[in-house]
Parts: sequence; structure tokens; C-alpha cells
Amino acid sequence: MKPVRSSKKKSAVDDKFFNLTEMNDYLDKIESEEQEEGFFDDVDVEDDANADYCYKDFFEVSKGSAGKSKQIFEDDEEDSEDELQDDEEEAEEFDDGDDVMAESDEELGEIVDEKSILLSAGTVEEKSAFEKRQESLKRQIGKLEEQNLAPRNWELAGEITADSREKDSMLATHAAFDYVSKQTPVITPDHTDRVEALIMQRIKDKAFDDPVRKVKKDETIQVYREQAIEEIQRKSLVEVYEDQFKKARGDKDDNSEADLATKQLEKDMNELFADLDGLYHFDFTPTEIVADLQIIGNMPAMRREEVGPLAGVSGDIDAIAPEEAAIKLKGELMASNERSETDKLRERRKKKMKQRDMAASGILKTKPKEAVVRGKKRAIGGEHESESKKLKGSKFFESLQEATQKEIQNKR
Repeated sequence: MKPVRSSKKKSAVDDKFFNLTEMNDYLDKIESEEQEEGFFDDVDVEDDANADYCYKDFFEVSKGSAGKSKQIFEDDEEDSEDELQDDEEEAEEFDDGDDVMAESDEELGEIVDEKSILLSAGTVEEKSAFEKRQESLKRQIGKLEEQNLAPRNWELAGEITADSREKDSMLATHAAFDYVSKQTPVITPDHTDRVEALIMQRIKDKAFDDPVRKVKKDETIQVYREQAIEEIQRKSLVEVYEDQFKKARGDKDDNSEADLATKQLEKDMNELFADLDGLYHFDFTPTEIVADLQIIGNMPAMRREEVGPLAGVSGDIDAIAPEEAAIKLKGELMASNERSETDKLRERRKKKMKQRDMAASGILKTKPKEAVVRGKKRAIGGEHESESKKLKGSKFFESLQEATQKEIQNKR
């Protein structure tokens, strides 16, 4: 028999293990199987060109065709169940682990269950995976908005008082506080063990320390001054010279025996009080009362050293302030060119008043020219000079007319 020759053409890459034509036939077969879609399969947006559209996708189904659709659904029930199982597997693969996508998978399962129930009754509105995902996102957004608008817990509400929170709710909450002052050390079992070990070691070594005396610090502000200068200021120069002379001569005070007894008594009392204070660890030591001497030195140093007759004169004269010794002028001092017209008139009035007073008292004598002018005025006035001060109204004009007539007669 002759060997059967294959009708397939061989390519340059063919060998005993690989054939290019067989590979192309196998790929065409797989592509044809993938393109065969079920009647209820979801149509992807990217595969719009290969999608098979039906009449019911664009128009309503009539009542007459409802019976036919029922028959079609009953015949293809087994195929639809297989396709629904494929849809469930695809939905599980699409899950990325997020809460939103998990909810979309659950809703997809619910829709599939409803689909199997409604297949025998009529048509079901099929939703794409994108629409289902959007609905689940809207539900999740609604839940988050409700939580955000709901009243917050008192722990997240900021500053809050005891009336605003629940009773005894603070006991179960760990709160942190900011302390301004230094906190007390926390006493732990390790701390107590160390202290006990230290005490036992001190007892074994017989190392007992005396209690530390507490000294109250003087917080008053004092001016730094040398002691020698301060002592000299409290004493006069005569007293300082006297003390130096007594020390050089070696004289003792008259009450030296009494002073020695007093000092010894004070020393014994201080020792007794120190022993009593030691029993109480110096916790109840009262403050010592010290007599504060205030020396007011108003007397000037020159008067203190004066020995003559002026020593008995009081020093109040030297203590007078300059304003008390000299009369303080009223108003502000100003130069003659700085004066205004009112200031000049005021000074003129004061000057005239002063001159009148001096002339009336006889201190100031009038000049001869001024006396002649005054005499002429009196001669012209005549007898009416005394009455001129009392003239009123018509009398003034009558006297004026008489005076003019007299002048006219004298000229003739």
C-alpha cells in the first residue's frame, strides 16, 4: 500500500513535534467557542461589535409573544442554570478583598437567586456589573454619611463636662493629663526593696547620720553695704572718736559684770532650746524676734560737729525746700518778645495800679510837667469837675452846651 500523504502544507518551522497549520486550526476552534454566548449572558462594553442584540433589548414585549417567551424559558432552563453558575464564578473572581466589592458580590448572589425564581414568570431586567457596583457604592456612601452626621461619642466630642457624658463612663477610659508641677515619684516594689536594703546595710555598718537642720531663708531684698560704713552712719563722729579712745586706753564698761551674766544666761538658754529642737528634728523652731532699730538722721553733719553758739539753733531752716524759701511765680516765664497783646495790657494795668498806690502813700512824687497838665484840666473843668462824675443824660448835654457858649464868648 502507498502511504497516505497529508494535504496540509508544511511550513519552514514544522518538524516532527510542531505543525503550524494544526496550531492555527486549534486557535480558531477556541476562538469560535469563546464567541458562542448564552442568551442571558452579560454583554461587556468593550465587545459591542460582537454583541448579539435582540428586539426585546430596545422595545417592549407584546402580550402575544409572552407565551412564546415562556416556552423558550422552559426549554432553555437547564442552559440558563449553567450560565448562572458561570456568572457566580466570575463575580467571585472579580472580588478584590474590599468591603465595597464584598457587598457587591453578595448583592450579585441575591440577584441571581431572584433571577432563577422569576425566570418562569416573565422577563428580568438584567444589570451590568458596573451598575451593580455603582449601587453598592451608593449604599456604602449612604451608610458613611449617616455615621458622620450622627452624634459623636463623648470621647471624640472635644471638651466635655460630667453632665454631658454618661454616668461612670470616665472610669473605663484611660485619660492623659498635662501636669505643670512636678509629679510625685511612683512607689514600686523594686523601689521599696532598694530602700529596705539600704536601711539594713546602714544598721549593719552602724552609719547613723544626724538630721539635717532646716534653715529658713531670708527672702527680703537687702542692699549690699559694708558693715563698717553702716556702723559709722549709726554713730556720730564724736561717738566714734570716743569709742576709739576707750579701746586704746583699755577702759571697761560700768555694767561689765551684769553683761557677762546676761551673756552666760543667753548662752545656756540657746543650748537648751537647741536640744529641744533636736528632739523634734527642728520642725517646730520658731523664728527669732530681733529688735530692728531705725535711726532717722535729719540733723545735718555740719551742725552735729558745730560747737559754737549756732549749735542750739534748730535745723528746720536748712530743711526748707527752695519753693518754700522763694515765692513761686504764677504763670509761665516768657521773654518780652513772646508776650501777646493781652499780656502787655495786663502788665500795663498792674504798673499803673502800683504807681497810684505809691503816689497816694507819698513814696512816688509826680513830675512838674504832669502837674501843669493836670492844673489846666482842672481850670477847664471848673466847678463842674466834681459834678462831672454824677452827670447823666440831659444834664451832660446841657453842661456841654454851656461850655461851648463860654468858649465863644471868650473868643469875642
